[in-house]
Amino acid sequence: MPVLYKIKKLERKYSDGRVDTANNKWYANAVIVNTVSTDKIAERIEEKCTLTKADVKACIEALVYEIKTQLQNSYAVKLDGLGTFKISLRSSGAVSLEQFSVQKNIVGTRVLFLPAKQKDTNSGKMISALTYGTKCTKVPENKAVQEGA
Repeated sequence: MPVLYKIKKLERKYSDGRVDTANNKWYANAVIVNTVSTDKIAERIEEKCTLTKADVKACIEALVYEIKTQLQNSYAVKLDGLGTFKISLRSSGAVSLEQFSVQKNIVGTRVLFLPAKQKDTNSGKMISALTYGTKCTKVPENKAVQEGA
């Protein structure tokens, strides 16, 4: 099934209410029609190998736990064919090195994901292995779809 998209006009609006008409352009936005759970992924994997659904779910849960553990130990986690996960910190600036403190200046963490890349045989460019070969189709005007978050 192809990735569905809709076309949306983006307008640049300024805080004083003006609209930048020179930069109003139309862009494609991917449409998410549903979410697939771990349970469903486990069912689909079970169909393709000798593991049971319970075995697959246990492996996924162990993988999630291990990724979290390694990230929290300052390791990047590379899953071949998928990509690399790493921790990033959000911090506020301190006036001096002496005034910097973890409690006051580190305000959050996030996980960054860098997808694995492969060479496109047509263009020679490196592209995400997860999106290689993706086909896109415009959502029909009369088709009702749920908007993804």
